[in-house]
Amino acid sequence: MNKILDELLDVRALLKLEQEEERKQYQLRNAQTSITERKRLGICWYPVNVTKQEVGFGNKMVVELERTSGRDQLHMFQAGSSAALFTNGDGGTLNGVVLEVKRNKLRLATTKEDLPDWLEGGSRLGVELTFDEVSYREMEFALMKVMEADKTRLGQLRDILLGAEPAIFRREKPYAPVPVLNNSQNEAVRNIMQAKDVAIIHGPPGTGKTTTLVQAILQTLQPVRNGYWLPPPATRPWICSLRNWPSRV
Repeated sequence: MNKILDELLDVRALLKLEQEEERKQYQLRNAQTSITERKRLGICWYPVNVTKQEVGFGNKMVVELERTSGRDQLHMFQAGSSAALFTNGDGGTLNGVVLEVKRNKLRLATTKEDLPDWLEGGSRLGVELTFDEVSYREMEFALMKVMEADKTRLGQLRDILLGAEPAIFRREKPYAPVPVLNNSQNEAVRNIMQAKDVAIIHGPPGTGKTTTLVQAILQTLQPVRNGYWLPPPATRPWICSLRNWPSRV
């Protein structure tokens, strides 16, 4: 157990180093990039108008912004993104989190209870994405939960995945190969179907991992066979991925 905790503490320390380095690189890149270039990259709207102000959660101000140029330009703003409102005149920045994006408008939940004076000063305003601390906070939180787990399902999975406990496969469980899959893909699906706790598929790009997972899901949703209980067809599996399209396949 101590070896596992030491390994997770090392991961946590490395994550901190990565976060600091990524923040420095992001700030340096932005400082050396013009507004025109940041607009082209989709990380900046400039200029924008404030079309609405309201009080949000925790008495923090929420502003609605509309871009007035480059309205058909693609961008990377989305709900949950960290962003900052800025001015080309005297004044600082106003940090916040994007609540909603609709075409050329977005709502920004700021960190302030009162809006700065420069917002009404007549200077041109812009909004740009800032370094995303949220992902690192989520990873830090997840690591802490894993380290603190004791005599729970999470702790059990942690010990299996990190090698402290063996992974168990029910090899006696029958499996009929799927005709559309090759031998290695069928072997992967067989391991998934026979795994007691967890199974992992890995392989280089283009080897059919997504196709294999789709077939594994279909196999999981098959009715009862040979005395083994499997979820009925009405059961909905929990599918998640780094991108949306594999989840829709």
